[in-house]
Amino acid sequence: MSLVTVSVNPGAGVSVAGRLDAAGIVEVNQVVTDFLGGAELDLLTLDLSAVSMCDLSAVEVVRHAQAGCAKAGCALRVVPSDAVRFAMHPR
Repeated sequence: MSLVTVSVNPGAGVSVAGRLDAAGIVEVNQVVTDFLGGAELDLLTLDLSAVSMCDLSAVEVVRHAQAGCAKAGCALRVVPSDAVRFAMHPR
């Protein structure tokens, strides 16, 4: 069971809240793919600022969004939480 909440902000991007782990990757990636396929954007904001816990799944989600943005011809802006920042750049 996934403990992640994914929401779409029309015209702006995708927000993720809660615990982001392997169980939530498929849902987040599908929402990002659907969002990119349904809108003409210059910039996708992937708001991960409300992610309370995560593992390397955060890296996978960002990579998926980067690939989707490259294909759609738009830029990606990631807003990380401290947990996401640490997962992406462990000390």
